[in-house]
Amino acid sequence: MGKMSRTAALVVFTMGSLAPIAAQPQIAIVTGNAAARSFVYQGKPIHPFCIDFPLERASRSDAIELATCTDARVDPQAAPGGWLSAEYPKDPDDRFVSFSPYASYRVLARKGDRFLIATDKSGGGSGQFTELFWIRLGERTTAIVKDETGGDRCLGRLGHYQIDRAAVRFEQSQSAADVIGLTGAAVSAAVTGELRSGYSACDGSALYRYDLKTERMQLTGVQLNQPDPPEGADNTPQACFDRLAISHSKTTRGRLSLSQLKRFGQQFLTGCRHDR
Repeated sequence: MGKMSRTAALVVFTMGSLAPIAAQPQIAIVTGNAAARSFVYQGKPIHPFCIDFPLERASRSDAIELATCTDARVDPQAAPGGWLSAEYPKDPDDRFVSFSPYASYRVLARKGDRFLIATDKSGGGSGQFTELFWIRLGERTTAIVKDETGGDRCLGRLGHYQIDRAAVRFEQSQSAADVIGLTGAAVSAAVTGELRSGYSACDGSALYRYDLKTERMQLTGVQLNQPDPPEGADNTPQACFDRLAISHSKTTRGRLSLSQLKRFGQQFLTGCRHDR
């Protein structure tokens, strides 16, 4: 794969009539299993195929009919952590690059008729897409009303969800180029262009706290993955990044707070060769 920077998440906005703030009711936030118990159709959990929305922006917000997406041939399987998964039916002569196409999801929270959903899906090729979005559940349809973030493999993959009172904590995969971007260091594009990036560059994870009340993500730190030690004569920006990551793994186990992340960026900026 060529080098790519992680793209911004799609966002779908809905607008309704404006009412005075005092007149708007306080919507209770329900999380975890209690929220999942309400995410049902005809007495059963919503079928995973009913939350397999297209990735294309043009049709992203189109509603899915619950009666047509609930496939009676496929019995969804529960997995640890509250996930529900289903593989798409295939003919015996079907061939896929990696594995059978599937869709899975986890209900994280509920606010009225809106549910915060985490998904993991694949069309059977090399792509493995994870998403975080709000869905509106009606009597007959489901529809995305707000995308939060998502990614494909190392290019923004989501995981390790934890419900923390009125917030959800999760991790999002980052390449070396992405990590340096998060530090805020003024590194030139020519230098970051020599760092690992793209679908196979899992150099760390951004740690986020998502506030369920404000519906905003907040970066809380970064977890660095420990790379293989570079060759001693290697003075490339990537080798410098790897040496810094190895050094921090010894002192912080690779888990950087925001202040440590900023310091990591400054160390990269001042301690690595940028004469290229």
